Amino acid sequence: MSPIDKACARVNEPIQTLSITVTIPVSAIAAADTHKAS
Repeated sequence: MSPIDKACARVNEPIQTLSITVTIPVSAIAAADTHKAS
């Protein structure tokens, strides 16, 4: 594994965690909105 690959992996890890953290509440809110609308 090259140093560049290691650096990319280190940067990608928090980004993936962040996107998961953001996606869960957003989909929950979207589901709640859909439920309210119907």
